[in-house]
Amino acid sequence: MSRSRLTVFVSAVTFCLNISVGTAVANDAEFALRPVDTSSPRATLESAQQEMKLAFQSFLQGKKNIQQFVRRASKTLDLSEIPPALREREELESMYLLIDILDRMESISPEELPGTDEVANNKLDRWNLRDTDIVITRIKEGPRAGEFLFSRETVARLKDFYEQVRQFPKRETAIISVEAYEFYRSGVNTVFSPSFINALPRWLRKDFLGEPAWKWPALLLLMAVVLTIAMLLIRLRPVRSEVRDDDIGLEVTVRRLAAPMFLVLASLFIGYFSTRHLRITGTTFDILIIGTRILLILSAAYILNLGIKLMGEIVIKSMHTRRASFDSQLVRLGFRLAFWIITLFAFTIMAENIGMPVAALAASLGVGGLAVALAAQSTLENLVAGLTIYGDRPVRIGDLCSVGGTSGRVESIGLRSTRLRTFERTLVTIPNADVAKQVLENFSVRDRMLFRTTIGLRYETTPDQMRYVLGKLRELAYGHPKILEEDMRIRFSGLGAS
Repeated sequence: MSRSRLTVFVSAVTFCLNISVGTAVANDAEFALRPVDTSSPRATLESAQQEMKLAFQSFLQGKKNIQQFVRRASKTLDLSEIPPALREREELESMYLLIDILDRMESISPEELPGTDEVANNKLDRWNLRDTDIVITRIKEGPRAGEFLFSRETVARLKDFYEQVRQFPKRETAIISVEAYEFYRSGVNTVFSPSFINALPRWLRKDFLGEPAWKWPALLLLMAVVLTIAMLLIRLRPVRSEVRDDDIGLEVTVRRLAAPMFLVLASLFIGYFSTRHLRITGTTFDILIIGTRILLILSAAYILNLGIKLMGEIVIKSMHTRRASFDSQLVRLGFRLAFWIITLFAFTIMAENIGMPVAALAASLGVGGLAVALAAQSTLENLVAGLTIYGDRPVRIGDLCSVGGTSGRVESIGLRSTRLRTFERTLVTIPNADVAKQVLENFSVRDRMLFRTTIGLRYETTPDQMRYVLGKLRELAYGHPKILEEDMRIRFSGLGAS
C-alpha cells in the first residue's frame, strides 16, 4: 500500500533526526543578539535563507530552538499590516511558505541582487526576484524605514505562490531538503511526535478545509472540554434571588468569578495551543484567534465590572451610608464610570490587536454618537440635574419637601429621577430636570415653624372679655419654652362674618 505524502514526509523527518549532522550550529546567544541584515535586497535574501538554514540544522541536531531562527528570518518580511494577535502565526507560516517557494525556483545567486553600494548609487526602492512577482521593497516610513523587506503584497500572496509551485520538486541545492511548510502544518516537534502522526489512519492525514483532518477532532475536543467546564462553573453562580449585588462575601465572590476566570484562562490556552501545537493555519486560525480574543475581553470585562461593583459596596459600607441614599448611588455611579472608561480603553487595545480599524470605527461612532446624544438629551439632562442636586444638596433622603406643588417625603434620589412619598401614601416620580427647574421647598431643614391661627369669639364678647382672653393667650405663649417671644404677636384681628 502506498503511503500519503505526509507519511513520507514524517518518515523523512524521522530519518533525518537519526543521522549525524556535520554542520554545527553556533552558540544560541550569539545568534539571538546578532542583527538581521536588511540593508539591501541582496542582504535581505541572504539573511532569510541563512536563518532558515540554521533553523533546519538546529532541527536535525534535535534542538528545541527552531522557531528562534524562523522568527529571526521573519524579520525580512513586511508584516506591518498583520494584526498583532495574528502576527506570531503569520511570521512562522509565511517563512515556511517562502523558503519552500525559493527552494523550488532556479537557484538565485546573491550577486544577482543589488547590494548596499548599488542601492546607494541608484537610489533603488524595489526589486523583483527573477521572473516572479516576489518583491523586495524599501520601507518608506515607520520604525523600520530604510530597510529592504519582502513587500506586504508578497506576504499576502505567499499561499497562492506556494499552491502554484508545490507540485514541482525541490532543487538539489535547496536550503531545506524536506517540505518546510508541511513540517510546520504537521505539528512535528510539538506535543505530537512523528510516530503519533504517522500512526494515524490515512484519511485523518488528508487535508480537510485547508487543514490535516486529524486537527479538527482535536480542536473540537478541546472546545468541548472548555465549554463543558464553563457550563459547570456557570451553574455555580448564585441566582439573583439568593444574593444581592452588594454581597461581598468570599464564597459568593468566588462563585461569581469562577466561570469568567476560567474563560479568560481557557481563551489564552486555546490561542497558545492552536498556535504552538495544533498549528492551525490560514483563515481558520484567524477566526479562532479573533473569537478567543473577543471571549477574553468579554470575560475580563465581566470580572472588572464585578470587581468595581464590590469595591463600590466596600466604600459605601465604610462610609456607613444607607444603601438607598443618594451618596451611595453617586459612589456607584463613579465606580461605574471608571468601569466603562477602563473597558473602553481595553476594547481599543484589543481592537487594534485583532486588526479592527479603530480610527474608522471611532469616526462612525462620532456620527452615531451625535444621533444618540440627541435622542438621549432628556436622559442626559436628568443625569446632569441629578449631579447638580447632589452638589447643592437641597434635599436628602427622608426630608419632607414640596416640589412644584407636590408635597411628600423623599424616598430616593436616583440618577434620572427623585421619588416622593405623598401624605396620601402614593409614590410620585419627578424627573431630576424638573426638580432642578422648579421651586423646591424643604420643610425638614427649617429652623422654626410658623403657627398662625385665628380664634373666633362670639359677637356678644365684651371689650373686657376680649382683653382677658388676649392676656391669657399671651401668658400661655410666653410661658411655653419653644415659642420665640420676639416674633410672637397675639392681638385683635378684626370682625368676622359671624
